[in-house]
Amino acid sequence: MGGSFPLQDVKVVIAEDEGLTQLQLKKIIKILGGEILAIVSGGSDAVEAVTTQKPDLVLMDVQMDNHIDGIEASKQILEQMSVCIVLMTAYDQFEEKAREIGVAGYLIKPVCAETLQVELVRILSQFREQHGGERERLHDAHLPAAGYRFTA
Repeated sequence: MGGSFPLQDVKVVIAEDEGLTQLQLKKIIKILGGEILAIVSGGSDAVEAVTTQKPDLVLMDVQMDNHIDGIEASKQILEQMSVCIVLMTAYDQFEEKAREIGVAGYLIKPVCAETLQVELVRILSQFREQHGGERERLHDAHLPAAGYRFTA
């Protein structure tokens, strides 16, 4: 794939209950060179997928139709392991709670593909610096001029 893929060799779990958003995230992560390990639609499934698959990056919706929401799932995951979790939601009301539990990032939807790329590279780079993980340099890359947008 070469150095033009900013998420090359980054293993990703997507936890999102909206089918269209799942497809959009999957497409964007693949364009960026990431490897999708699992796509789940609930908090319990997210905890299981992340703790067994051991991804580098988790994209977690806050509000999922399940007994465990994205914040609780993130909390349970972070109690067991260190992983870069980025919470995504249409609401900013959860940001303080997200910081309290220690997620690496918080994004407000809708977010375009270009913004998502910049933010994921920034968040993952900061996470790796702070946690002494792989110090691979994530390369800047330009996405095709497609205007992917997420729906809330």
